[in-house]
Amino acid sequence: MEAISAVLNQISSIEAVPLVLDTENKEEFINTIKVIHKNFGMIIIEDVTSPQSIEIEESLQDLKIPVIDTNKYGNAVVTLAGLMNIAKKEDIDLRNSRVGFLGFGSKASGITKLLKAYGVKEIKAYDIKEEPQDRMNKLGVKVEKDINDLMQSVDIVIGTSRIGGLIKFGMVKKGQIILALSKPEPEIKPEIAMKAGAKYAGDGRLINPFLAIPGLIKGTLEAKAESVTIKMMIEAAETIASYVKAEDILPGMFDEGLHEAVAAVVKRTAVEEGVAHLREFEIEEDIKDKADDIFEKIKEVNEWMTN
Repeated sequence: MEAISAVLNQISSIEAVPLVLDTENKEEFINTIKVIHKNFGMIIIEDVTSPQSIEIEESLQDLKIPVIDTNKYGNAVVTLAGLMNIAKKEDIDLRNSRVGFLGFGSKASGITKLLKAYGVKEIKAYDIKEEPQDRMNKLGVKVEKDINDLMQSVDIVIGTSRIGGLIKFGMVKKGQIILALSKPEPEIKPEIAMKAGAKYAGDGRLINPFLAIPGLIKGTLEAKAESVTIKMMIEAAETIASYVKAEDILPGMFDEGLHEAVAAVVKRTAVEEGVAHLREFEIEEDIKDKADDIFEKIKEVNEWMTN
């Protein structure tokens, strides 16, 4: 929480205030946010576990300011951006690929929403708990009862199970794309997945939500948006994907112009989606003329993180 606040302040000149609520009661959390929300331009939910985080976010959507779970959607935006470039690099059609999730918590549900909106037609998931299975049904995700059946029936595997070593060597299907995102230990180490026949494999180190969060938050606030729409996040993902160099899958957090570009496209999309509350002259202003020199801020953060 403090890290996100520091990054937003240094990179995007956003005064983010970390608030720790000393409660494990979901209703107390929701009611507290409802009482204090008018003091802020946006509410960022962080460090709340699933399923409480999902229920809290959904319960706060009627507020007149944006509410976003950055673990859910920060990771989702960057995962979609990564998959766009993996698909391009490996010459596969992402929209017509069969995607399977191992584990279906908050992170998986966020990625699913973006993949579906992007046009991915077939998504299934494996999770032994009843609550995630109910969520799959609500999102139109096929519930797979056997992990081996899922592994053998999909083109892309996304691991969010939080179970290290869940994917065994023999489960990997030749030519598969595997993103084992659980931390601290992935479902399968990328090098093992590649030896087992995967076409591409990555772990949680690949997906850095800070590639998306500064620009997404800044663009939303600059638009004075009442919500963060799926379209705003997809446009952010496409912008991030376009900033790669050479054979990289994703850009670096400190790449010049990245966060400014994401903020610009998010603001523009908010206007197009009708969720922005700007006067006409504000819409016509060039964002670059009013934005801070983000690259200089990024260099300051880089120096701060390395010292």
